[in-house]
Amino acid sequence: MGGVILKTKIIAILLAFVAILGTIFGVKIFKEYKYKKEVEKLYDIAKGVSDKNSYSTNIDNINIKYVNNNTFQGFHLIPKNKLFKGVIVCYGGS
Repeated sequence: MGGVILKTKIIAILLAFVAILGTIFGVKIFKEYKYKKEVEKLYDIAKGVSDKNSYSTNIDNINIKYVNNNTFQGFHLIPKNKLFKGVIVCYGGS
């Protein structure tokens, strides 16, 4: 009698596990089907961020210089008319 209950519990656990996996993969497949074009568009946008020429360097009253050091890359924005003394550093990345 105890063996039958144990087998039933094991089968129930396996079925629950399969149902959870099925739900996860089902949602993943659905999202890939429904949002495929949007995801491809985002990948195309992300490819362009490493191209320094894709950034606009024409901003009124600001001189922009590309900086490429071994430890960081980015842009140095120098205002033509400084209103305040000091430095502002914006950092982002992975």
